[in-house]
Amino acid sequence: MQLIQSLDVLEKKIISGKAKGLEGALQIGIALEKIKENNMYLAAGSKTFEQYVENTHGFSRSSAYNFINVARYFGPLLLADPSLQTVDPSRLVKLLPLITEVNKEELLHSAAQMPDARGFDNLIRSLQKKVCTDDPHEHDFVPINIEQCSVCGLRRKVKV
Repeated sequence: MQLIQSLDVLEKKIISGKAKGLEGALQIGIALEKIKENNMYLAAGSKTFEQYVENTHGFSRSSAYNFINVARYFGPLLLADPSLQTVDPSRLVKLLPLITEVNKEELLHSAAQMPDARGFDNLIRSLQKKVCTDDPHEHDFVPINIEQCSVCGLRRKVKV
């Protein structure tokens, strides 16, 4: 009975977190991690954590783990420094593959202080050792063909 009540409380946190931006993303990540660690999804009738998050909350598997990892790796720093709480959660997801214990705080400050999306994307590209879009170079654009389904509008690239 205690497990079901705890699951109910955590599910309410997830629902309310969907409308709260970064604070909500952290709330969702913490709740999902507890549900996963304690196998509480079984009490909801799901066989797997992935099935639970998809059926109950409409999150894909990767979204659920992104919430968990953002809360785990960035949560304590974000909660300790109010100036960082304006960061877009999607930026934090992009930083996940790049973080180490050494650079975590620096990356977080960069994400908070970078005002434009293109600048942030170039920061990510430079950390990945890729050429940034605003580095001086001659752009070599190649044409790509795209076809679209006349019934549903689905688009895909066409190999030429």
